[in-house]
Amino acid sequence: MNAKVFQYVGVLKNGEKIKGIIVAPSKEEAQKLLERKGIYVLKLKPKRMFLYKLLPVPKSQFVLFFDSLGKLIKSGVSIPEAIDFLIRNQFNPKFTVFLYTLKTYLDEGLSFPAALKKTGFLPDNVVEIIKVGVESGRLVNVLFALKDYYKLIDKVNKAIIKASIYPIGLLLMSIGIVFAAPKLLDKLQVLYSQIPKAQFPKVSLIIIGTFQLLAKLLPFILIFGGLLFTVGVRFYRTNKEFRRVVDSLLLKIPVVSRVIIVSSLFKSMLSLYILYLAGINLGRGMKMIVEAQPNLILRESWESVYNEIVKGSPLSKAITLNKFIPQEDKFLIQVGDRTGRLEEQLKAIVEIEQNRFQALMEEINSVISPLMTGIVALIVGLIAIAVYLPILSIPQLFKNI
Repeated sequence: MNAKVFQYVGVLKNGEKIKGIIVAPSKEEAQKLLERKGIYVLKLKPKRMFLYKLLPVPKSQFVLFFDSLGKLIKSGVSIPEAIDFLIRNQFNPKFTVFLYTLKTYLDEGLSFPAALKKTGFLPDNVVEIIKVGVESGRLVNVLFALKDYYKLIDKVNKAIIKASIYPIGLLLMSIGIVFAAPKLLDKLQVLYSQIPKAQFPKVSLIIIGTFQLLAKLLPFILIFGGLLFTVGVRFYRTNKEFRRVVDSLLLKIPVVSRVIIVSSLFKSMLSLYILYLAGINLGRGMKMIVEAQPNLILRESWESVYNEIVKGSPLSKAITLNKFIPQEDKFLIQVGDRTGRLEEQLKAIVEIEQNRFQALMEEINSVISPLMTGIVALIVGLIAIAVYLPILSIPQLFKNI
């Protein structure tokens, strides 16, 4: 179904006025769906979703969703009733649309995992975990485990955003200064030319020329860079060989490789811990981890682990085949397998990898922030030199006159 979102105002059979959101392929289908529910439609119009589509759903909303849904189901409430309850208590517009979309698909008779998948709001691996939870009768455990998963991911994402704000702000400031500087320096040059026999300092002329060139080239650089990036991303997604080359190169760039490996390891170990808590078969769980790997080189390393588990090897032996996993993590898994306390060891690994990732973000930020500050200081310093050299030479000019 090509889903469209409609706002409606209607009246129930008992005379109660009701309003809400419904998802349907067309306005006519939306009206039919509402009439089937016993709602007499007074108003029905498409809901503008342009702004909401640009904004991602906060991870904290999914934390609340999984936690509330798990508690409601545990108390004996059915999934459709639980979704109705959550809709009535929602404030985030885009997440409300997700809940209404989910409810519409459930009303059509789809299973809970199938309805979740059709909304397109959750990754396939998360939907697959929920599907396994439904099949195994451990849906509540899975929902609570996913709550913890999203809580940790949300915490890490906030750390990344916090570390990025200052460097991005400085970068935008640098671009703004590059565009504004030529106009300021041009005005100064015009004023200076009105002084008889005045010659603008050569250093200032060189600086002005440099900024003028940068101001002219920068839009083309940004546009060309944006187009090149867009084409590269599309080619990366469609051509496996090109993707493999790019993924391999990324893992050879010192700082970039550390970010990719550490972030991937944190998410993989967190997924493994969640899957273990949910009681999902190790082989099936490892396959989900493999499919969730964005980097093909890292995926192949996890595939070797998966293949060994399929052969019947314990996790402690299979995990040694992944060269990107630190020895410390491998040792903890081996201890967990040997002592029967794998859950504790996996939890410890998740905490270690989370701390390692946050420490890496802080380390990168500690390098990038001074670098960006230095670039801004250099630009401002050059402008100051270009401005002050002519001003400092004015007294000498009047003396000569």
